[in-house]
Formats: sequence, structure tokens, C-alpha cells
Amino acid sequence: MGKVVADTLNTPTFDKYAFNWARERFKASQDSTGVYVLSGLLYNYHQFNESALSQNKITVSNDKYYDKYIYGVLQNPYQTDRAQKKRLQV
Repeated sequence: MGKVVADTLNTPTFDKYAFNWARERFKASQDSTGVYVLSGLLYNYHQFNESALSQNKITVSNDKYYDKYIYGVLQNPYQTDRAQKKRLQV
């Protein structure tokens, strides 16, 4: 599991990101006619397969989930999917 927080020197706050993005769109549209600024988001993510527990691919102990290995081989309990969001600025 992971998360991104805006409490580091390298991660801009949402307000700063939104301001920078608006500024760049404005500059691009002023500098050239017919320029369309596009943005997108594409990433892969993993989540537990719904049948991971019934297929003996994870171990649960003290309300915590653990990957399961049989003879040193991970019994992969995850399914991978892709999230994408596209936004067209015209």
C-alpha cells in the first residue's frame, strides 16, 4: 500500500499544482494559435483478488493480511488493473 502526501519538499500542494497547470495552459494558448493543452493520467494498480483467501493465496493473522509462499514461491493474491483518466482542454 502506498500514499502520496504533500508534506515533503518535493511534493507540491494541490493548490500549487493547480496554479502551475493553469499558468502553463494560459501561456501555451497565448504563444500559439491552434495549440490544445491535453492532460491525462494512466497508472497500473494492484488489489487483492476477491478469491485470494478462498484459494489459499494469503494468510490472515491478528487481522493482518500476509502474502503466502509455498516452497518459496509467492502465491500471487493480487490482480492488476489499469486506471486511466483523460481530460481534453479545448
